[in-house]
Amino acid sequence: MTNDEIVAGLKNAIARGFSMESVVDSFINAGYNPVEVKAAAEFLTSSALSLNSSSSRPYLSKTEVAPQSLPKFYPSSQQTQVQSPYYSQPQPKKSKLVLTIIIILIILLLFVVGGVLGAIFFGEKILAILFGK
Repeated sequence: MTNDEIVAGLKNAIARGFSMESVVDSFINAGYNPVEVKAAAEFLTSSALSLNSSSSRPYLSKTEVAPQSLPKFYPSSQQTQVQSPYYSQPQPKKSKLVLTIIIILIILLLFVVGGVLGAIFFGEKILAILFGK
């Protein structure tokens, strides 16, 4: 099975007028897996051939390709465009708020623990001071 991102990128580049060979070379030079790129190109070529047999207009010939410089295809930029609904990038304001709340809770916990320990060790002295024993 071919990678949908590679197929979409190949279609996009071909629609802009680049030849299949130059687009495949560009994807491979950008760091994509050569086997996946060639499989995606074969998939598109076979799809184009099946479309050609059903229509009288050819898909794209080399004479229709306009000489242009190749666009750069970077795998990392394509991966950052895809957003998964299960993953969201952390927001800095929320993380600062959570950190502040955690620090306040730790301080409160220390006061409570200190009060309990003070009552255990100095309970009689505190009662004597309060009630004048």
